[in-house]
Amino acid sequence: MKIFCKTMANGNLPPFQPAAKVKLTALVLISAAVIFGFFTRIISVFEYVTFDIGPDPDQINCAYILMDMWQGKFPHLGGAGAGGAYHFSVPNLYAYLVFPFTVLGADPAFQALANGFFSFLSILLLMHLVYQLLENVDAPKRLLLAGLAGFWYSSIFADYFISNFTWGPSPIPFFILVLALLYKFQVETNKSLLHQAVSWTIYGIVLAILVSLHTTTLFVVPVVFIVSSLWFVYKNRRNLKKCLLPLLACISANIALLLYWKLEIARHFINTRQIFSLITGSGVPNGQMADFFDRLFRVLYEYVFLGNQVYFLSDGYSLVSLLLSIIFLSLTLYYGIVKFKGNKAIFGFLGLTWLIFLCSSFYYREEYFHTHRKIIIWFAPMLMAVSSLAYLDFSKIKGKVISVFLTILIIFSIGTNLRFDFRYLCNKYGPTRLLSVADVVNIFNKLPAGSTIFYPEKENWKRRTHNQYDYIDTYMTKRGFKIVSACESGSYMIQPKFKMVIPSWYMFPIFTISKTPKFGKKTVLFLETPEAYVYRILTC
Repeated sequence: MKIFCKTMANGNLPPFQPAAKVKLTALVLISAAVIFGFFTRIISVFEYVTFDIGPDPDQINCAYILMDMWQGKFPHLGGAGAGGAYHFSVPNLYAYLVFPFTVLGADPAFQALANGFFSFLSILLLMHLVYQLLENVDAPKRLLLAGLAGFWYSSIFADYFISNFTWGPSPIPFFILVLALLYKFQVETNKSLLHQAVSWTIYGIVLAILVSLHTTTLFVVPVVFIVSSLWFVYKNRRNLKKCLLPLLACISANIALLLYWKLEIARHFINTRQIFSLITGSGVPNGQMADFFDRLFRVLYEYVFLGNQVYFLSDGYSLVSLLLSIIFLSLTLYYGIVKFKGNKAIFGFLGLTWLIFLCSSFYYREEYFHTHRKIIIWFAPMLMAVSSLAYLDFSKIKGKVISVFLTILIIFSIGTNLRFDFRYLCNKYGPTRLLSVADVVNIFNKLPAGSTIFYPEKENWKRRTHNQYDYIDTYMTKRGFKIVSACESGSYMIQPKFKMVIPSWYMFPIFTISKTPKFGKKTVLFLETPEAYVYRILTC
């Protein structure tokens, strides 16, 4: 300190040490992750432009369920497993996660805010997990890699997109991170038995939440729980009290799922039996080894194709992105495992989760995985990459070259994702703005009360009862509009200027924007907004 003061008194600044530069860069990355994550996950949610996308009105159905909960109608079952292909449903704890946010109002943006909130927290939690993971690394470097992972994840377009609407899979990364950190605490702690009991109780609640979010977690997470619990019991086999702790997780998980079990008992376990039937009916289809190797190749391909879907994005199928994915995921997988010297509890827990997912995906009957069905392994390449950078030997030329190469690919990944992030932001705030819920509310408030609104999409049977216009008027504007699917003279029609188009569900959520063609009936323009034309139909 005396040397520092003397140097300052002489008018000379002390040299900026490398460790200080690393810390400064780390703090810049952490700040960027927090600021960008907060804007995209929290602020951006209120421009809710995805209330009704895709062939199924999932967000709208969920919105009605949440409003029904205010009337005392509490759901027992959630969405159909694997999109309804297997005739069972997951439990519905997701609705109970979102429900507290409806205290803010009936606006569906508040419901989407739940996912934005969990996504934002997952950015913070990921940085903490990476710092805990990278043991035996200098603190400045650990902080730098934690900040890099946080900013990288905040830029991931797939996560940004699905965190901006109400959908069950979105909170999966947050709760997987929570589960991993809880397990680390359980296997390493020297705290009292009471602290451990509380930890295992929370562990069970998180387990129950995860099995309620999506089909993948329904099948994968319980197996992870069983295997990790058996390992915990084995490590503590001489301590009977500690061996009984996983039972607390089982009890708390089933208490959290009490409404599900209540319905199952009343229905003679029909849903649970269907799930077990699916599990026990799995196997190598047709007993053909050719099909076996085909499915094995597909599992490996689906992991590699994470690059195209999450890390190296392009507007369509890109061989360049696929090539980069093969190189990047192969290098990070190899060096992330071979060179790893960090926390074994976190690495083992997450590695087990990823491995069980890939093993279970071998029996998946559909042709391919949508992006969100892989959400449980989204973190894998990222954590393998930062682990590789942490433990590669920089004293050797090979280590330096690989580190520089991986860094370039990481920067490229961040850049491609930011390009899609900013394009999405332009579709919320720029000249190609999509019609949001707030825009529809503004238009509804300018239409005469009791008017008839022509909404062609209501002709689809999935939207006859639950559709965005009926929801908005019933719970928000309350102006008594009549929403019809057949054209009527004198009715009004809202025509967005731009629409979102998903060209390939395999590459979801990559989308394009198309300009809406002019409405073909005889009309008069009643109102124009930056996002839409509102016509009064003269004759049909």
